[in-house]
Amino acid sequence: MSPEGKSLSIFLSTAEVSGDIAGADLASALRRAYPGVRLFGCGGHKMADAGVSLDVNTTDFGVIGLFEVFRFIPRLFRAFFKIRQAVKRERPQLAVLIGYEGFHVPLARWFRRQGIYTVSYMPPQVWLWAALARPIARSYDEILAVVPDEVEIYGKAGANVSFVGHYLRDKIPAARRPEARSELRRRLGLDDSGTVIALLPGSRRHEVGVFAPILLSAASLLLTRQPQLTFVLAVADECFRPFIEDAVRKQGLAGQVVLTDGSRDSMAVSDLVLLASGTATLEAALFRLPMVIVYRLSRSTVGVVRALQFLGVIRYDHIALPNLLLQGPIVPELHQGEASPDKIALAAEELLSDPVKYRRMQSELARVRPLLGEGKSTQKAAELLLERAVGQRSAARGLQVSRRA
Repeated sequence: MSPEGKSLSIFLSTAEVSGDIAGADLASALRRAYPGVRLFGCGGHKMADAGVSLDVNTTDFGVIGLFEVFRFIPRLFRAFFKIRQAVKRERPQLAVLIGYEGFHVPLARWFRRQGIYTVSYMPPQVWLWAALARPIARSYDEILAVVPDEVEIYGKAGANVSFVGHYLRDKIPAARRPEARSELRRRLGLDDSGTVIALLPGSRRHEVGVFAPILLSAASLLLTRQPQLTFVLAVADECFRPFIEDAVRKQGLAGQVVLTDGSRDSMAVSDLVLLASGTATLEAALFRLPMVIVYRLSRSTVGVVRALQFLGVIRYDHIALPNLLLQGPIVPELHQGEASPDKIALAAEELLSDPVKYRRMQSELARVRPLLGEGKSTQKAAELLLERAVGQRSAARGLQVSRRA
């Protein structure tokens, strides 16, 4: 698409680290396809580096649970006020909201009241929140689905849905070259022939605070039984590094746990990953990397979730994305009290000591990649969004002409 006429303006928003990564990828694709596009909105440093003018930095808004969000309400209101001011200033042709439904659903409805075409990219996982599919569908002009099930679920709820595929499919190669893995291990100071376990405590502040100590305790238990093991721990954001370094020291693991920048290098050098439920589980699946997934909510949130499940508002057998996509218990999930250091260590040992079970999990995880589209998903999303933005601009010009007449 060639940049003709007045420059397009698009609002982009996310509120957590994984969305910031996806948003940055999308922003880069939009700029490649339409160099004159003006991008502004909410996000983190990755979106800023990709050329998005940030009115609000929101990447630490992400929380786990229903009640934990309340402490962010004042900040959410301040963010909404800044967004209103920015939108009045820029008058974008399009608003693209990435994940984080707690903030974005009411924001989407406000955008639509302003007459701005509003799109959900990487929409909420309504396979968990079945009753929310219809109100979410009504909140957006269009939903860009990243997995096939979303097309059916949102389509039945009355949404205008387009399937573009998941951006991670293009980021993680289908096959790992042994020499590349060996080189990365050497760069990180790891034994090329040893067993390496990755620890991924999450990308949200609350997740890191909860899961880093738990996963490090599990690592400590594993080392008492198998001292030859090596661990790498992914630091999702530099702001978490001081806390993580302190947690490593408290566990007496200084010198035994290597810290890496982000999840991908940690997974690329590892034989197994212990991680918090979230987007990283999908990355691990694309690496065909056997995993143990942990998840914890506050007691108050658990009580509400169980009541909603009983009423049929929430329906799920699994929480982890690989299990949801493959519709079965392919990888172990440890929830609530089950997500304890001793049970995590035991699940890890079971995988490492059983080659047949290990290879079977790898084989099952290979089924994830075809479910995420045919590739070039971010490019497809960018082209579709630009088409919508140009259409909205043309419609606005036509309306102005008719009013003058």
